[in-house]
Amino acid sequence: MLTGQFPPIPTGVTPSVDLQSEAVYIRNHNSKVPQPVARVDDRALSSDPERFRDAAQMKSHLKRAFAKVRR
Repeated sequence: MLTGQFPPIPTGVTPSVDLQSEAVYIRNHNSKVPQPVARVDDRALSSDPERFRDAAQMKSHLKRAFAKVRR
């Protein structure tokens, strides 16, 4: 909830709450989020079923993103 808005609902999923259907790109709402981190966030919220295999893969991508920011 970095943007203060709900993520989109994947096709074929019945939500338990009323969520938005359009993508919410983090940098459109908070331009201070570093680009490498924003790319990981945008991928995680993507409707693409191949976005991340599991939490471990996302964690790995986030670690690399934050390492780029710290350089």
